[in-house]
Amino acid sequence: MPARQELPTDGSRWRRLWLELAFPLLLAILLPTVLDPALGFRSPIAAQAVNAALPLILMLLAWGFSGRWWVALGCEVMLLGVLRYADHVKLIYLNTGVVYADFAVIPGLLREPRLILGFIRPDAREAVGIAVVLFFAGLAAWWFRRSRPVGVRFRVGCIVLAAALLVLIGRVHIQANVPGLAWSIWNQQTGEKSVGVAGNIVLGRMAAHNVSRFADPATEQAFWREPLVQNAMQKAAADVHDRRPDIVIVQSESLFEPSMLRGFSDTPVLRRIAQEKPDAPSNLHVPVFGGRTLQTEFEVLTGTPTSFYPGSMFAYFELMGRHSIDALPRVLADQGYATTLIHPNQRGFWSRATVIPEMGFATFQDIGSFLKPQDYSDRIYYVSDMAMTNAVLAELDASNRPAFVDAISIENHGPWGESPPADESALGLPVELHGKARSELADYVQHAIAADQAYAYLLDALRASGRPTIVLIYGDHLPGLADVYRKLGFKDGKPAQEHNPPYRVWANFPIPEPPPTTSAYLLQGWLLHAAGLPLKGHELANYLAGAVAVDATVSAADKRRVLDEYANIAAANVAKPVPPRGINAGTIFIGHDHLAGVVRQLAAPDNRQATGITGDRDLFMRAVPGQPAQFDFDVGLGVASISLRPYLAPGCLATATDPLRFTVSGDGRVLYRTSLQASALRLATLDLRGTRRLVLRAEGASSQTCDGVHVRIAQLLCYAAECDSPGPSTPPATAMLPSRTLAHAQAGETKSAWP
Repeated sequence: MPARQELPTDGSRWRRLWLELAFPLLLAILLPTVLDPALGFRSPIAAQAVNAALPLILMLLAWGFSGRWWVALGCEVMLLGVLRYADHVKLIYLNTGVVYADFAVIPGLLREPRLILGFIRPDAREAVGIAVVLFFAGLAAWWFRRSRPVGVRFRVGCIVLAAALLVLIGRVHIQANVPGLAWSIWNQQTGEKSVGVAGNIVLGRMAAHNVSRFADPATEQAFWREPLVQNAMQKAAADVHDRRPDIVIVQSESLFEPSMLRGFSDTPVLRRIAQEKPDAPSNLHVPVFGGRTLQTEFEVLTGTPTSFYPGSMFAYFELMGRHSIDALPRVLADQGYATTLIHPNQRGFWSRATVIPEMGFATFQDIGSFLKPQDYSDRIYYVSDMAMTNAVLAELDASNRPAFVDAISIENHGPWGESPPADESALGLPVELHGKARSELADYVQHAIAADQAYAYLLDALRASGRPTIVLIYGDHLPGLADVYRKLGFKDGKPAQEHNPPYRVWANFPIPEPPPTTSAYLLQGWLLHAAGLPLKGHELANYLAGAVAVDATVSAADKRRVLDEYANIAAANVAKPVPPRGINAGTIFIGHDHLAGVVRQLAAPDNRQATGITGDRDLFMRAVPGQPAQFDFDVGLGVASISLRPYLAPGCLATATDPLRFTVSGDGRVLYRTSLQASALRLATLDLRGTRRLVLRAEGASSQTCDGVHVRIAQLLCYAAECDSPGPSTPPATAMLPSRTLAHAQAGETKSAWP
């Protein structure tokens, strides 16, 4: 390629050169309007300019670094195409367009791309369009391959101008409302209709400072002065008892009742869930549709309506992550509960690794606590609801005090249609549904039934245990089945977005009647009240607001006023930092994926070279008939708690009559003991505060075909990243108590172990 020549001095050649440069710039400014269906050249100039800003920045950067205008325009067209398609997919499945806040989930997308990218399924027309664009892009690249790059000064100018525009967008703050453009942060979910897809992102960034909204102290006080609130408080005062039951919450992924769709019989598909409340809808108002699970999760755990923050799209990123708060798990921990979250996915997704400890959970069992393939469903990417349920039961069994377990399922996460059942005859699908939509619905329904069966299994096991327990199950949102909704529709004629997922409450002791319909953010106060636990502060306010909201004698206007006043109380609680307390004080989570080096460092010298401890595999304890296997660890007061998952090696034939027994001891006292069978899921979180030496022991099983026990250390809660800094030397009373499994075994009882 010839060397670049200096800029000419002849006037006509200068004009021709600047025309050659001006044409791509003009095209770059016009393309965002041409390619965005929401805008046209009759749209306000300001809307066109805002929509062109981001594509123009990319175009300038590409021109500056490549020196070639056709590369720059190609990058701009690619950006506009990607944004338009992403907006199209989000509107179909989530009923919301692309917004600036979506960029916060990119790290999670990199960790678990299937959870989002799996919904991207171009149809034949879209595939042809993509192929045509790629063809012409290749043709343009070949045609202009010999064009000379622009001069260095022009390239530097492009980069400087792009940087200046980026700084302008990043540093300039605008008000929440832009009346001249009919855009506001409150309606940014559909903001592309006013300012285009790219313009919606730009304005979302410039208005992002409006996401945080501060509570009004006067409104908070007005809530407590309400006669309606005071009346509800008098009714609640006499319901406290000292039962302290276990509390289990199951947030079931995309759960809804398919029989609401046309073509299904009226017999509920989710039979066990319907059986718990056959004569009432028991619907839950949730803040999202089709996705963004974390919004519903945030409401349930904090008692805060996301509607108080209209600019927030991802609460864990925008409203949390900076300090600890008094959420439901911390409130229960203050009342002596062990607090555990179980979610069989990467712990970093939706920023849970950061916010879960801040809300007061002492244990986070993520994907590292589960085994492949035995814990996975036929959808090979996702852990089954049954395995998650067994993990819930195992944690309850291993606890040495009342337990709160929050389980967030993933088996029925979209996309659907890739693994429909071979025989769908028992699913009751409408005969008129065909093709892709039928495959998606069949895939969804079979796993919704699996969720219902896991719920039934949970209740049956808890009923047999005899331990006082209250269980709340609810769907986080309706599934994103756009083709199904379009082709079938709902029996009541309403659009999918106006329907709610179900919720149910079960207990093996008398509880008040739950309201037939309520909101996700009002669940926790009612749940604590039903459990008979004392209420105060924002938790009491949550219960009282919910009581007013379901009172048929209260007018809609009065309900709205009380709920608005309560929202200020909840928001003030989220904004108020609290010091970590109890077992979480001064500790950090260390998950399975970062434990290999730490475990080796903690192992006693005789165990450090043992099989499985030098790499990232699980520990292996070889079984020799009549000779126990043992691992010793010098935890040295540096570990607050440990989560263990003992399991049998493949092919092990240990049975109920010839089991392998697994025991955990701390400083000579037995903390946990269980028998292992091939089909069992054993998971135990043990309080090690005040413990210096930890011993794992496996013994039994005379069968020579059982070669040993694997032990997965799923999580450590330590006082330092390497678990080498000691915590309090005086252990609390709970650290001295044996697990329920051991306590029942010592008492000669056998009903404590789950199936």
